[in-house]
Amino acid sequence: MSAGNCSIVPVPPSPQGILKKSKECRYNRRILTNSELQSDCGWAYQIPEVQRASSLAHVCIKSKPKYFCIKIGIQAILQNGPTCGLTALNMLTDGIPATQDILELAKRKRFTNHGEIFSVKYLKELAQLVFDSINYPVSIECFAGELNCDRIKTELMNGACLLVAYDSDFNHAPCLKNGHKAHWTVIIGCLIDDQNKFYVFGRHGKTKNLALWSLGALSDSNANLNEYTAPHRYDEYSFQMPVDGIAGENGLKNQCIIINGIKNAGDFIFPNDEKL
Repeated sequence: MSAGNCSIVPVPPSPQGILKKSKECRYNRRILTNSELQSDCGWAYQIPEVQRASSLAHVCIKSKPKYFCIKIGIQAILQNGPTCGLTALNMLTDGIPATQDILELAKRKRFTNHGEIFSVKYLKELAQLVFDSINYPVSIECFAGELNCDRIKTELMNGACLLVAYDSDFNHAPCLKNGHKAHWTVIIGCLIDDQNKFYVFGRHGKTKNLALWSLGALSDSNANLNEYTAPHRYDEYSFQMPVDGIAGENGLKNQCIIINGIKNAGDFIFPNDEKL
């Protein structure tokens, strides 16, 4: 991906004390006590969505995470048609403007024919236009490389959101289908368990349920986006594809969008003070 079209920031060396640095985040802090750990994922009882997602993912069932943060105020919006990328973007703006309006803008910019977005570069440019249109100052950049890295972890722990394409399995979890099930998600938080495994909280347009996946699984899924085959229900659709395909520098593979500056999103941070 050329720097002229999309700013790519190189991955820095492994940061020292990522957890310690995260304490500088500007979040509303709520410290929970051991007495609240009475049920599966009881540490998250104040946020039922997080408790349910963690329980379904079998993460931190009986123990507190070392750390987690989430923008729980970013709510799900269900997609209509092949608009998963536009819908994921729309969640970050709280539905303003409507997904249909974003679709019309994307068509005018020739980024899409029916709502599909197969280019990180296109979605990044579209996101900038949408945020500018509602006078919402944010920092938006493209990232190139494997997602399971220190740079992405640090960004998430400091409050960034990500727009990421991945292969979606039957239960919407990341899978490896060579790109045939390509789908967009917005990552709105992260969690580190007591084994130092890094997880991410995601929303997408196929369900209102909050998801919790390992960053490694999401990274692997994103890295396997090599080609796309439209589902049978879209046989009559002509999709706008990058010249070099979804695996090229103008596509989706080993890329994501980092967005900093999302405010008033119900920020919740849970540091375990004994660990930090």
